[in-house]
Amino acid sequence: MASEFSIDIYEAKQFIRGLTAFDAPVLMFPEREALLRKDLLELTNFTKRQGLRLIFSTNSTQMPKEIAR
Repeated sequence: MASEFSIDIYEAKQFIRGLTAFDAPVLMFPEREALLRKDLLELTNFTKRQGLRLIFSTNSTQMPKEIAR
């Protein structure tokens, strides 16, 4: 089920598994507002279990003030 983000969680996990097959050391979440994904915690935990470091790139333009604090 696709959300407003470019890929759903199942596609994201498949992509992450592919990165580990190539011994990638890091994964960057560069989506429009990666920190607003409802499945972000699940994705970050999955990514860490796969042995990848995480980097978040967000412009924070759509982030609610409550979350930004």
